[in-house]
Amino acid sequence: MKEKKKTRIAWNKGLTKETDERVRLNGEKTQATRLFRADICKEGAKKAWITRRNRNKTTAWNKGLSKETDIRVKMSGETRSRYLKEKFDSGKLVVWNKGKTKETDERVKRCGNNISLAAKGNKKYKWSAKKRNNFILKMTGHDTPDIVIQKMKNAWTVEKRLKSRMKRLTQIFPFKDTKIEIKMQDELSSRGYGYYKHYPVMGQPDIAFPDQKVAVFCDGCYWHSCLEHYNRSNCEQKEKDNIVNKTLNNSGWLVLRYWEHEINANVEAVVDEIEDVVFKRMIS
Repeated sequence: MKEKKKTRIAWNKGLTKETDERVRLNGEKTQATRLFRADICKEGAKKAWITRRNRNKTTAWNKGLSKETDIRVKMSGETRSRYLKEKFDSGKLVVWNKGKTKETDERVKRCGNNISLAAKGNKKYKWSAKKRNNFILKMTGHDTPDIVIQKMKNAWTVEKRLKSRMKRLTQIFPFKDTKIEIKMQDELSSRGYGYYKHYPVMGQPDIAFPDQKVAVFCDGCYWHSCLEHYNRSNCEQKEKDNIVNKTLNNSGWLVLRYWEHEINANVEAVVDEIEDVVFKRMIS
């Protein structure tokens, strides 16, 4: 059998910079060497970059000039605009995306999406605040041409309107149930009743019984302007509630509204009333 070669044991095996002075000094020396080399590399790269920049540096003749301060800049801009207008009017120059839509051309779709994301401040498509504000200002305040309005009307068919309306009804606002809604739900669940939350009809009732067409709303005293606590004459929510009530009543729904203070005072009595209404609608 071959004899195993004896390996040489490192002199600093088992030693640390806390227990041995040689290890500490060696470590500090190594660290200083690394930092020195890094500084040299960084300085060398910086000098090389400056050299390349100065070598290739060319200054534009109109740098720092504007059409208000220099006649050449003004004439250059006006000449270019006039030249492009003549080309477009004569038909010799055509916009690359003329007659194309995002459904038929991938470039138009990608360009429109990028502009939309940039205008909204998406991090992937970084626009400065000044550029974004200028873009928004250019896009607003102009009258829409009649041709565009007619196209929009033709595209917005009855089917699309109904589809959009149904999608809007299924969006739940707010996303979390309020305390009084949870109280009502817990009481109904304890009695074994099945119900729907935020049912997709006009107003999105907090609690709904679709088979019996009973819609229950739990109105907060402040937001819905309770007469006993927050009576505000100019409350817009009151008008919205009246519109919801009329629309649901015309559709055959029975609307029940309960104030926050009524639910907090005696939730059992409120649920008893709902129970009676639902039972009567069920047997009728």
